Amino acid sequence: ERIILGMPWMAEHNPIINWRSRTLIGWDLQPGDMDKKHPEALKKEFPEVNKTTISTELEARIVKDTVSLPDQYERYAVVFSETDIPLPEHRGCLDHEIKLVEEFKPKKGSIYPLSPKEREELDAFLEENLACGKIRPSVSPQAAPVFFVAKKDGKKRLIQDYRYLNSHTVVDSYPLPDIKSLLDDLASSSYFAKFDVRWGFTNIRIKAGDEWKAAFVTPRGVFEPLVMFFRQTNAPPTFQRYMNETFSQMIGERKVVIFMDDVIVHGRSREELIASVGKFLQKCKDEDLRLKISKSTFETQEIDFLGYKVRYGQYSPCPVKTAAIKDWPVPTNLKELCSFIGFCNFYRMFIANFSQIAHSLHLLTKKDQEYVWGEAQQQAFQELKTRLTSSPVLRLPDLSKPFTIQTDASKLGTGAVLLQQDAAGVPHPCAYLSQALVGAEQSYQVYDLELLAVIRALKVWRPYLISPVEATVIYTDHQNITYFRQPQDLTARQMHWHSILQEYPVRFVHIAGKKNGAPDLLSRMAHFVPSVTPQLTLIPDSLNLKPGSFSVKTTKIQKKTPTSSTADSQRPPEETPKTAVPSGKVTKNKKRIYIPAELRRDALREYHDARPAGHPGVGAMMKKVLKHLWWPSIHRDVRQYVRGCQTCQSAKVNTHPTAPPITPHDVAASPFPFKQVSVDLVTDLPPARGFDSILTIVDQGLTKGAYFLPTNKTASSAEIVTLYHNAVYPNYGIPDAVISDRGPQFVSSFTQDLYSKSGIVMKATTAYRPQSNGEAERVNQEIGTYLRMYCAEKPDDWSLFLADAQFAHNSRIHSTHGQTPFYLLHGYEPTAYPSDIANPPGLADDRLEQLVANRDKAIIAHKRAQEAMIARKPSLAYKKFEVGDKVWLDARNLRLKTTRKLTPRRLGPFEIIEEITPVVYKLRLPSAWRIHDVFHASLLTPQVTTPEYGIPPEPPLPELVDGESEFEVKNILQHKSVGRKERKELRYLVQWRGYSRAEST
Repeated sequence: ERIILGMPWMAEHNPIINWRSRTLIGWDLQPGDMDKKHPEALKKEFPEVNKTTISTELEARIVKDTVSLPDQYERYAVVFSETDIPLPEHRGCLDHEIKLVEEFKPKKGSIYPLSPKEREELDAFLEENLACGKIRPSVSPQAAPVFFVAKKDGKKRLIQDYRYLNSHTVVDSYPLPDIKSLLDDLASSSYFAKFDVRWGFTNIRIKAGDEWKAAFVTPRGVFEPLVMFFRQTNAPPTFQRYMNETFSQMIGERKVVIFMDDVIVHGRSREELIASVGKFLQKCKDEDLRLKISKSTFETQEIDFLGYKVRYGQYSPCPVKTAAIKDWPVPTNLKELCSFIGFCNFYRMFIANFSQIAHSLHLLTKKDQEYVWGEAQQQAFQELKTRLTSSPVLRLPDLSKPFTIQTDASKLGTGAVLLQQDAAGVPHPCAYLSQALVGAEQSYQVYDLELLAVIRALKVWRPYLISPVEATVIYTDHQNITYFRQPQDLTARQMHWHSILQEYPVRFVHIAGKKNGAPDLLSRMAHFVPSVTPQLTLIPDSLNLKPGSFSVKTTKIQKKTPTSSTADSQRPPEETPKTAVPSGKVTKNKKRIYIPAELRRDALREYHDARPAGHPGVGAMMKKVLKHLWWPSIHRDVRQYVRGCQTCQSAKVNTHPTAPPITPHDVAASPFPFKQVSVDLVTDLPPARGFDSILTIVDQGLTKGAYFLPTNKTASSAEIVTLYHNAVYPNYGIPDAVISDRGPQFVSSFTQDLYSKSGIVMKATTAYRPQSNGEAERVNQEIGTYLRMYCAEKPDDWSLFLADAQFAHNSRIHSTHGQTPFYLLHGYEPTAYPSDIANPPGLADDRLEQLVANRDKAIIAHKRAQEAMIARKPSLAYKKFEVGDKVWLDARNLRLKTTRKLTPRRLGPFEIIEEITPVVYKLRLPSAWRIHDVFHASLLTPQVTTPEYGIPPEPPLPELVDGESEFEVKNILQHKSVGRKERKELRYLVQWRGYSRAEST
């Protein structure tokens, strides 16, 4: 069928036409609006236009990633389109049936209150899905309530609370594929391709007549879905059935394996793979299935699938399944060793010759045995880790059998074990999980920590738990978790976790803590323990009456400590050298309080870090501490605590700055004029005949001659090169090296490309280190002085004086070599005045010989001057930095967004990632900084860490919420308004908890 559209219609609607495919794909739309219009909505909006005229597939709108689509699959580009598909057709027995138990009684859920933002999201969801026909108004007596959870893009996701419906649904017994069979099929091939089905479950229609059962209630009324939504009990088996039936031929030919929406196409040869992928994509096109190109792999010889790495002839667990054991650190003390042996004991029945293997480890646990870790212990340790992460201990998950999970959490991390019973009913581990707490997780309450352990386990082991033959039993030693799925008030975080739990048929069972040992040990791995954990190790919980108050803690202990009869026996050793002080007690004599080891750092923190203390130096702090406290190593501990204080290192004046040795430029390396030049710009001069800046070009080597050329501050790198070419190049040719600052004119890609092609070595100064280009800086000062003296009355004429300034500089005797630059350049002195007596030039050979001799003398004079300069500098020991060292960066030159008077003097610490020279280093700076990352050692101060102060903790990793990194705010440093009128918005400069001010964004 065809229709005729007249020019008046086209002028009014401004259609977008694909002339190649002869399709009308939109009209009268602003850029980006087409993505908001669903094809079904377009058909309803313009019913007079034939269905074939408006392409419902909108093949022209393909995701940007199609540029990576291999050429042989270009004809299947529509399969990777981001365009939503129209309402799927009914497929008979492949439709989603919601079969309810006989005792089911319809129940209409409550309408939860929504915020204005959530109402906007609800309206958008309803309008979009009504337009494309995926939902419709309903009068169903059964309706699930809805609520929102945050998405990674800041928007909200609508969640249907199908708990009541799911609990009254007959479970579909359709099995998920056997994992071992799938892996065996894959291991017989050499080439693989991987695809992920877009929109997953919503590709399936709900069986006609069952739609009312999945209805949901909103403030705008009741609606029922026509497609299968997420979080319905039988959604996974329904989708697996559809995929198996749709691709049954390829599955039977052993060309494809499918686990719900994950598809692996495989072949023994590359040609076979290409043919199979084409066949698979054609089937997807026929079925109106869309694939995510961002998650597609078109050809590889190793693939990750269901937690296993597969390649030809073999498959092995992915590191995530065994990392908790393989990454178990070598025990450094008896406590850590006992934890490892205790974990092994849970599975010793599956480890042949366990006693013999662990014999050398058990030796270290004997009484009075010195803890010395030797080769025998290392071999036993590695062997046990290998046994724990391989068969028969670690078994392959069997989806035809139920799973159980044991989880636990501590203040350090979370642990979990995925288990299945063998034929004898003995539980075997299938995977281990151990993760440290990061960021805001460290402040979670116990209840949330235990839930976090469960959520982490479900996410990692999702393929095994999404549709089990029986509900997965989760064992937890926290009784309250067993009631989590019952009605209650939830926080936003708990609501997010609640929506995740809806996807899994799980049942919580309480277990005694002593029977939950394996996950408990996994949650307390030694490498989870921070170097400094005051809330865990400094004082007992019973003493924490008032956080941060050392006096309260000591008073609490003193009440439990006898003082009348033991005060004399517990005086400092200098008073009673032979007296032993009781461990763990605060004891008060007539003058001072004795502090036990576990409280000393807390005491030092009170006398140094607290606001009344004010971060005193060693001397002041020593006097104050010794007035009230005592312990044997108090003098050393005070010195080391102050030395290691990170705040003092960042904020106080550095009385001993880093003093790297002077490294003057080697004049002998460039004995010819203008072979090593320095260039710089003197900017921000008053406008004069179209100029506002001066380009200074100085012979950095022998002669110290200079050129002063007028230019502009906005001059491009090409214009700077042209100035050099016209002035210096005709007389002295191309230089060997150019020294400059990091101005854009000197470090642009054009300049660097020119230098590279010309064989010129570019020597840009390090960040905020103008001394590296000292010759040019001194000449800049000289020309500035000259212009002040001669142009004060006529500042607009300064450009006319540059020739005279250049002559004055080049004809003045230089203090270093005792000659004028002009004489070393040309072999004679210039005539400045008519009365000057010109020396006869002499014969050419004599003049040349004299010029060479004078230049040799100048080189000798340069070297003597450099040696004198080095000798004048105080002899300070300089210890060069090493890659991996942490250093503080001087902040005086940084353009900070905070008040400079209150900003730390040094920022960091930052890691050194490369040594450029013995005095120049490259730092790992925050990604938000946009400055050069190479610095001279004089701007760096080594970070000092001491055991007495404690090792500064690493910045916490962000919490992942829906795949988006979430950081905790510590302070709002600054705010400003951006934009105008209705587009005006307020922006904040935020310091994140656990991060330095340097990493504020």
